[in-house]
Amino acid sequence: MIPVRELAKLYDSYTKAVLLLLSETHIEEYMTEFERLLMPVVTVNKQYPFGCSVCTDHGQGVTLALEHLYGCGHRRIGMTVDRLDNQAGRERVGAYRTFFARHGEPALPVGLFCNLDAETSGRELNRVLAEKPTALIVCGESVALQSAYELRRRGVRIPEELSLITSELTDTCCWMTPELTAINQDLDALAAETVTLLMTRIRNPLAPHVHRRLATSLIVRNSVKPLAR
Repeated sequence: MIPVRELAKLYDSYTKAVLLLLSETHIEEYMTEFERLLMPVVTVNKQYPFGCSVCTDHGQGVTLALEHLYGCGHRRIGMTVDRLDNQAGRERVGAYRTFFARHGEPALPVGLFCNLDAETSGRELNRVLAEKPTALIVCGESVALQSAYELRRRGVRIPEELSLITSELTDTCCWMTPELTAINQDLDALAAETVTLLMTRIRNPLAPHVHRRLATSLIVRNSVKPLAR
């Protein structure tokens, strides 16, 4: 690991490629420096023209969740995301709005629910619940447990009063009561594909940039209640 301000030191080492794991805010702050790098760059879950990327298809994950809920009879489906200002958040919100536009149904307001600001997240959750959804999609692995806790603290019974789909938190969502249906971002596959791409770029640094997208899946458990049609 090396500080962004010391990128020039890479040329004095045996570094052959750069795996860039900074937030989008930091990458954009130092965009000029990254564009000047004369070695392969790979980013994860964010895509830039100066390098290659490996990204989960977050929009597909939301679509899978919506299709499952829609098939169970739900029409008033709320959603929260843990970030609105990054690629994953934009893809999720875009997929949510596109789905309802395609079905001729109104999309509910999207809430910002994260684990960094409990007070603001609580207000956002209340704002989403005020729309009287019958189901809720909570995006972001870091808030899967927090969302279930906050709903229970408000006296909301899952799935009797509200069906819930979260992002998969490995070895945790399956032990909740009820077991949580979840959007699964295969982190092992993401890591493996990233390493493979890095090694490929090291062997062939002048090859054209590639951007690989990995599919998500929906793990169906017990937190969604079918509605009578």
